[in-house]
Amino acid sequence: MAEAERTCVVSRTTHPREELVRLVASPDDEVVVDYHAKLPGRGVWILPDADTLKQLGRKKGLVEHELGAKMDVDAVLASVRAHVLQGIKDGMTMAQAAGALVIGRERLTAAIQSDSVVLVGISSDAAERTVDDVRAAGEGLTIVALPWTSEELGAIVGRKPIAAFGAPSSRPGAWLRRQLRRLSALG
Repeated sequence: MAEAERTCVVSRTTHPREELVRLVASPDDEVVVDYHAKLPGRGVWILPDADTLKQLGRKKGLVEHELGAKMDVDAVLASVRAHVLQGIKDGMTMAQAAGALVIGRERLTAAIQSDSVVLVGISSDAAERTVDDVRAAGEGLTIVALPWTSEELGAIVGRKPIAAFGAPSSRPGAWLRRQLRRLSALG
């Protein structure tokens, strides 16, 4: 079965639906982010990356016309970022519950070297040595700086402090990988 595609209203490029974020008109005639694409009504799709979101202000009139609602660009941008961060927390929790979240320096390094992890989240207070060790473990690795301390990352999954974690390439890590990529694209 072919994956559903949508066109970004800002860039006019076509992408798989799961890569885009939907905007809809609220009952108060305000444009809101429909992050899980479940709200009723007509929607438009945007690619949640830094370049596209910079252009959103210039395309404000187009979005407002399409949805018949007023848009506060700053509120939409803040909402996209907040949803992505919440998505990372949710993804960490789901991967941890499935036993798939890769934590611990030795386990993470081994998973990177075996290509079972290609995305790594790093806490805001991770030691330089930790970051260097992660980088040295594999080429082509995407490292995403997170706004949380190691204490906060550990608390998300009910563990001791976590300076770095790997998003597994297995199915339980799919949501987490998508959210980490989105945060990386937001800049």
